[in-house]
Amino acid sequence: MASASSGNLIVVQGGGPTVVVNASLGAIVSSAKGFGHVYGACYGVEGLLADRLVRLDAIDADSLRNLAQRPGAALGSSRRPIAADDYDLVFDVLARHDVTALIMIGGNGMMAATASVDRAARRRGADVQVVGVPKTVDNDLEGTDRCPGYGSAARFVAQSVRDVAADVETLPVPVSIFETMGRDTGWLAGSSILARPDVTDGDAAPHGIYLPESPFDLDELLARVDRTVRRLGWAMMVVAEGLRDAEGRDVFRSDDPAHRDEVGRGLPGNVAAHLADAVGRQLGLRCRNEKPGLCGRTAVAQVSTFDRVDAEAVGRAAVVAARDGQGGHLVALTDERGGAERETRLVPLAEVGGLKSVPSSWIDVSESTVRSGFIDYVRPLIGGPLVEYPRLDLGA
Repeated sequence: MASASSGNLIVVQGGGPTVVVNASLGAIVSSAKGFGHVYGACYGVEGLLADRLVRLDAIDADSLRNLAQRPGAALGSSRRPIAADDYDLVFDVLARHDVTALIMIGGNGMMAATASVDRAARRRGADVQVVGVPKTVDNDLEGTDRCPGYGSAARFVAQSVRDVAADVETLPVPVSIFETMGRDTGWLAGSSILARPDVTDGDAAPHGIYLPESPFDLDELLARVDRTVRRLGWAMMVVAEGLRDAEGRDVFRSDDPAHRDEVGRGLPGNVAAHLADAVGRQLGLRCRNEKPGLCGRTAVAQVSTFDRVDAEAVGRAAVVAARDGQGGHLVALTDERGGAERETRLVPLAEVGGLKSVPSSWIDVSESTVRSGFIDYVRPLIGGPLVEYPRLDLGA
């Protein structure tokens, strides 16, 4: 296909937002020189199909900078997939607005939609460059070293676990179970290891980290809680929302029809409450459960500077790819992390499908924690040291 810069550009945001997703949006708009107009689809694919567009190139520079720093999806989002009978609508909208570049920002679901639109464009011979931009706190998108949004969410998890641990250690409620987002992967749960000032200190929280990539054993968690409380007087465990047992069944997931997302999937979550109840019933210990939920992907106070640079870099690179006629690709981040600039590469959208799980070599199942490979991977992504606290010697 030819270069796209002779026409207009549409940006679409989809799926769950991150605290830096609008940094990608801002970078796209500010670098889209050579295009005519830059439009945003209101509320994701829904807005694209309904021809609900907003002019982004008309936003002044100060407002765009502020917009790039807000949490949530500035354009609005949705999880609506693109059905076979939607393509006529999509290409009618693109033709009506003389669109030659479509940039879609999202995670696995959005990249599946991006790939499907690209295939349809090729079948139809449409002169549209379709480019994907990664975004998800889950960090589970194949093809890229990391996903913008993950570093900030990981920072939030690590700092929050450190903060909650400081509280639990000083109270007569001896146990806390902290639940992270992440759906079916444990990238966020694993990042809690950085809550320890010294990651090798087994007496510092978290005292156990449980990921969906390893079969969950309730008896092991209960035994670990019991041993830790006997040794230290308190315990804090971190669990991923998508834990599964040895048979691959969800440890907890609501079967209430009201608790489903827009595409009919049962919503994960509340596994910490389920496990806290088990601790209380079987060990006779008071146990709190903490589920920060959306706070983990919206906490502006915990934005990782490294993560923000990632988000801006993939946005700029997407514009370059579209301008150069490199549609049909995801803009991926490489594992080269030095300096203020980020190295990106283009990965065919057809190769992006699948779930990127935490490598088994990075998980220490016997100790219910993560290994040095994971720590070395995640530490730079959180963008600097966490807040540390002094301790008083309170005696025996």
